[in-house]
Amino acid sequence: MRLLPPSGPARILTLGTLVKTVGRGLWLVASALFLTRSVGLSPTQVGVGLTISALVGVLASTPSGFSPTALAHEEYRSARYSRPAP
Repeated sequence: MRLLPPSGPARILTLGTLVKTVGRGLWLVASALFLTRSVGLSPTQVGVGLTISALVGVLASTPSGFSPTALAHEEYRSARYSRPAP
């Protein structure tokens, strides 16, 4: 049984996804432990906070993805970097 696809772009994407997934899992565990043990929040407060932040991220992803297509390229670059376009 092969765990990785043949070498090439598919393998690179697979390994990138693996790294991102492991990093995300470690972040969630570490942040929950930090917030409950060091900051003193209850597990319920941590869960509600992480849920709200995830919902805000999902809701903000659609407008931020739509922005480049709605605005002209130069206007978007100017807004993105907070400086006038050259």
